[in-house]
Amino acid sequence: MLIIHNQNYNPFFNIACEEYFFKQFSENIIFIYRNQPSIIIGKHQNAYKEVNYDFVQDNDIPVVRRISGGGAVYHDLGNLNFAFIQNKSDGNLSDFKGFTLPILQFLNEIEIPAKLESRNDLRVNGKKFSGNSEHIFKNRVLHHGTLLYNTNLSNLCNSLRISDYYIDHSVKSVPAPVINLSDFLAEPISIEEFEDLLFIYLKKKFPEASDYILNDKDIENINLLIVNKYSTWEWNYGYFGNYEFKQNAEIDGEHLEIYFQVKNGLIQEFKIECPYFNSDECALIDLSLKNTQHKYSAIREKLESLDFFHNDKRISIQNLMKLLF
Repeated sequence: MLIIHNQNYNPFFNIACEEYFFKQFSENIIFIYRNQPSIIIGKHQNAYKEVNYDFVQDNDIPVVRRISGGGAVYHDLGNLNFAFIQNKSDGNLSDFKGFTLPILQFLNEIEIPAKLESRNDLRVNGKKFSGNSEHIFKNRVLHHGTLLYNTNLSNLCNSLRISDYYIDHSVKSVPAPVINLSDFLAEPISIEEFEDLLFIYLKKKFPEASDYILNDKDIENINLLIVNKYSTWEWNYGYFGNYEFKQNAEIDGEHLEIYFQVKNGLIQEFKIECPYFNSDECALIDLSLKNTQHKYSAIREKLESLDFFHNDKRISIQNLMKLLF
């Protein structure tokens, strides 16, 4: 068994690490890390549906898709993440209770009355501080979870939302009241001290585990995975690329209706009804956006190519863009 305590806070790097350890190593692994502010979504989720797109863009909060299922979670440096990667031969690969038990034992030891509730949530006094998910391939399982310690809960709430504009069959997150574990300690300690305590506990709990430090080849391979997958729009947003979008809105007292259909990340059909444009101009918008990625930069570029958008008496491109995500 290997135990890895990573000090890299880049969310693209750390989520890529999990896949790399899962697929390229044969050993059982414990992985501890923290991320800079980011949204980590489940493999089968519609990213646009799960996040407050304006807020995450305005605050430079990246969205990263992981290989496991489940719902969207918010990470920042006040949140500690753990992952157990294990080979199992007993047929009981999905084992939320077994994998979370060492975490609960650690928290109980420092006098936080944490419990596993429902199938995959860890809670204190009924409030959630940890979401967990798993990915299984053959006899190998990745189980990972979050530990909200002193996370910015305002940013968490503002970053995550479930939009009613999207019609699809994606996995939907289940909102729940959340708390920080630091609120339950009699004597305050920093997130760094909390992280070190967990790492020390796990080393005692699993004495067979040996420290592993990423070598140059590991880092090179992980960075390739980031370039080819985890930093791409195609993976983080386009992977779940089949949905419909319907929006009714008012701007300056005028009613707008927008509908489009997306397949494999591309807009297949776009319809806008808007008093700011005549029927020919609406048709030009529809035609211009056909076969365009449902991606902010791609759509904006197409709209800016239409001359009539540059009339300052009309709706601005910026205001229209806000209605498309």
